Amino acid sequence: STPTLNYNYSARFTYSEPIFKGGFLQFSYYFQYKRSKSDNSTYTMPNDWEIAQGYGGDNVGVLDEKNSKSAQYTYYNHQADVSLRWIREKMSLNAGVSFQPQKSKLSYKKDQLDTVAIRNVFNFTPTFDFRYKFSKTSQLRINYRGRSSQPSMTDLLPIEDTTDPLNIRRGNPGLKPAFTNSFMAFYNTFDTEKQRGLMTHFRFENVLNSISNRSTYDPQTGGTVTMPENINGNWNLFGILGSNTALRNKKYTINTFTMARYNNIVSYMSDAQAESASDKNKTRQLSLSERLRGTYRNDWWEFSLNGSLAYTHSRNSFKEENNMDTYQFSYGASTNVRLPWNMSIATDISQNSRRGYADASMNRDELIWNAQLSQDFLKGNAATVSIQFYDILRNQSNISRVISAAMRSDTEYNAIYSYCMVHFIYRLNLFGGKGAGPRMGGPGRVLGLVLGLVLDRDMDLADSKVERIYRKSQFHFCGIFFAFFQITRNFVENEVVRWT
Repeated sequence: STPTLNYNYSARFTYSEPIFKGGFLQFSYYFQYKRSKSDNSTYTMPNDWEIAQGYGGDNVGVLDEKNSKSAQYTYYNHQADVSLRWIREKMSLNAGVSFQPQKSKLSYKKDQLDTVAIRNVFNFTPTFDFRYKFSKTSQLRINYRGRSSQPSMTDLLPIEDTTDPLNIRRGNPGLKPAFTNSFMAFYNTFDTEKQRGLMTHFRFENVLNSISNRSTYDPQTGGTVTMPENINGNWNLFGILGSNTALRNKKYTINTFTMARYNNIVSYMSDAQAESASDKNKTRQLSLSERLRGTYRNDWWEFSLNGSLAYTHSRNSFKEENNMDTYQFSYGASTNVRLPWNMSIATDISQNSRRGYADASMNRDELIWNAQLSQDFLKGNAATVSIQFYDILRNQSNISRVISAAMRSDTEYNAIYSYCMVHFIYRLNLFGGKGAGPRMGGPGRVLGLVLGLVLDRDMDLADSKVERIYRKSQFHFCGIFFAFFQITRNFVENEVVRWT
């Protein structure tokens, strides 16, 4: 790793001036100072040296002055915001501009190069946020924000990094800053009498002057020369629609959640057979998903049926063999039964399936079964003990996919998902009295202490760690949740297909 020393200081000042009824003119100033110093020394080791021998002592190489480098960055960032806030009973508006003068200084040493580069940048970004309340349970929000990002100082230096002779990197003094436009719209409504709700969210984002690495093949060495350049054409769309509907007697409810996403990703790519500058590569990705859940509940029993389907369509303009269509679908049921003697039993089971992955081992079916048994006791059901069993059949796995214009990465995480957790919950009534309220809250305030212990059939105590403190606050209920669980050794297997 590269030894690095960082300093970061910041301060903010805000002032608001009323100019008319419900209207305010707001001024804000933010200052940030950052300094970073790094020393990246490169050494040439003896021919008989091996990595296992380490570095230091008798294993000291010869300093490679040509490829060793050191850098010190100093940043002075100023941000001045001017905005108009207009507040009415049902409407609020916040519109303004942000002025961001920035100064960056780079002291850079590499071989015979000893230079100081100073860059002064002035960014201007508008902001807009509008909210309208149709009722207490229904509102619309529209938001726009623009932001700019600067290329790194080292990318702007006209120097070559030849540490790896087959992968030479070259700076580009002509790089422009990237600018991102983000537009968002959100709407939700809920009918308390009919117990029906609707939520929708839409977002559009595009990036001007994105920075992409452009590589040129060198037939003499068989290597590549890479230089960052600006490129346009990156944008994405995202939308979701969710609803919750109770039927006439309100014992039956139906929940749906629909999602759609489209990504247009471009970058520069190199063909190993080409000797000139590489062409643009474009990846188009469409993702669609749907979740449906139906539930019946009464005073002592709850039963649900659920199903989901997710589809991803990916097309790459560089190599058609990298085009893929993947599916993930699941269906199952869950139930919760409230028994006499303040006991309850809950269980859920689902069949999860994946199709379309290049590695056949990832295209599998998994039957997942979880269960829980809990018992309330003491006066007012102040205490609860429960035991939860996860992945009883030991079938669960976890796979993620990341797609860019340059590569596709399918990652499978191997970990222990089959375990059980024991909970003990005791609720303290801090304010007493008859109005202290029942177990789930009420006029009084309740403090709950939950201790959880993970017991795993494959547990190695040497690897267990205290990992998380979970806090939850709901209405007048405050809880502190301490979870003690095992972090097992995770093995990550990557199948990376590079489109170069």
